[in-house]
Amino acid sequence: MPASAHDVLVIGASAFDIKTRIHTKPESGSPVPGVIRVQVGGTARNIAENLARLEMSVALFSAVGAHDFGPFLIERTAQAGVDVSQVLVSPEFRTGAYLAVLNHRGEPEWSIDDMGVIYLLSPAYIQERRAWFRDARAVIVDANLPPVTLQAVAELCRRHNIMLCADPTSTILAPRLLPHLRDIWIITPNVAEAEVLCGHPIRDDDEAMSAARELVARGVRMAVITLGSEGLVYATRRESGRVPALGGDVVDITGVGDAFTAGLVFGLLNDFPVDEAVRLGASAAALTMRSTETVAPDLSLEQLYDHLVL
Repeated sequence: MPASAHDVLVIGASAFDIKTRIHTKPESGSPVPGVIRVQVGGTARNIAENLARLEMSVALFSAVGAHDFGPFLIERTAQAGVDVSQVLVSPEFRTGAYLAVLNHRGEPEWSIDDMGVIYLLSPAYIQERRAWFRDARAVIVDANLPPVTLQAVAELCRRHNIMLCADPTSTILAPRLLPHLRDIWIITPNVAEAEVLCGHPIRDDDEAMSAARELVARGVRMAVITLGSEGLVYATRRESGRVPALGGDVVDITGVGDAFTAGLVFGLLNDFPVDEAVRLGASAAALTMRSTETVAPDLSLEQLYDHLVL
């Protein structure tokens, strides 16, 4: 299978998001007024689209169903500039889905995901595409991937000395990354995911900073822990820092972490100092949280710089 040279390979989930915001207190067994939106999503797909909007050359390795939203999802992702030639289309599986009920702050009160199709991304699928890794500068994975597939990706990144970035995705999936901390260059958990990775509670900013340094001590090159309305902390082997809370009204936080990861990787691959790269990620996140879409449709390099978090 011929490979194309891309700066970034993003490997993981593609899905459609079903998000609802209710207007009144829910009552068991009775429908209540609200707003329901159906949008393209999936952690890996979102990251890939954000990177493409930032003018990075990016390919998506993912899988969708053939008979539901899959073809539409691929088309929309391609329109954003992502190479989707390696996305599997299966007649036997459903396209991944994410369902969330949002509160008045745009945060999920509860959510459900259906990502069974991701198991098509097997070690064999990765090995068949190993030539794609030779020229890549970075590989980004989400923890939806099966553990054996994460292992295959980590081995290829180690062999080719590629920057591997990992999104823990959820508290349930985050433990899949524990065997690979020494292979991961960048990890971007929220507080709950960092608690799972470190094995202890994180009660304030100082403990979050300690947790970021702990992850670095365990092999990660750079750990960023997002703190929601409190901003974020980060640590590398040489430095650490804090970025304040993101400004502006929060419309919907779905996809905010994906935008942050994309902005951070964009900054690092373009040789920005670590502190500035983190702030570029925070700017991408700020733009996304003000949008009703999972990926901000107006995200661009110009917008990113105009909204740089200082």
